[in-house]
Amino acid sequence: MLLLIGFTACKEKVSELEMARKEVMEIHDKSMAEIGNIIKYRTSLDTMRVQNPDSLKISELIVNLNEAEEEMMLWMANYKEPDQSELSAFYKDQKNKITLVAEKIFISINESKKYLNE
Repeated sequence: MLLLIGFTACKEKVSELEMARKEVMEIHDKSMAEIGNIIKYRTSLDTMRVQNPDSLKISELIVNLNEAEEEMMLWMANYKEPDQSELSAFYKDQKNKITLVAEKIFISINESKKYLNE
């Protein structure tokens, strides 16, 4: 009986870890799907900047898009799952980090869309 309880508790812990990892990866996947939009808006803004090189707003928007993309690349490069005993804290930390990256991506895209009237 005790063995069955221990097995069930272990199974629940694995399930919790799987769910935590899934949440992190879902945020990552939704954000990565927007990288094409970052490139699209950066290209449009670069074209506008050539025509209007004095526009600080255009430069700011381009910098924001570049930073958002770079933060995603850094997050991915630094994502390394630790030993099993540290996974719970790791996923919590990674969820916080990728959420900040996702926010930066979506904000920079929305600001660029707004500026470009799209």
